[in-house]
Amino acid sequence: MFPRSIGDAHQICVVMGRDAADRLAAWAGGGSIDVPKQAARRARVLDLHSRGNLTNAQIALQTAYSERHVYRIISEERDDRQSSIFDLL
Repeated sequence: MFPRSIGDAHQICVVMGRDAADRLAAWAGGGSIDVPKQAARRARVLDLHSRGNLTNAQIALQTAYSERHVYRIISEERDDRQSSIFDLL
């Protein structure tokens, strides 16, 4: 359950700031909030891939994604240092 009031030392207040924490408590206080964890998992996939020493199958095992989804995440990440063939047209 999300707190109805948040003290200054509460982690939410520390991270978000007093005003935002108060507004969030007014909106969600007494209820629950589902926070998606996908961004952190996707970042972990990209971090493990950037190290270059794991296969997609190994990354999938470490992140609880399917191997196909790991491949999809990696292929969606575009390296801005590498020019595209369309940049040449």
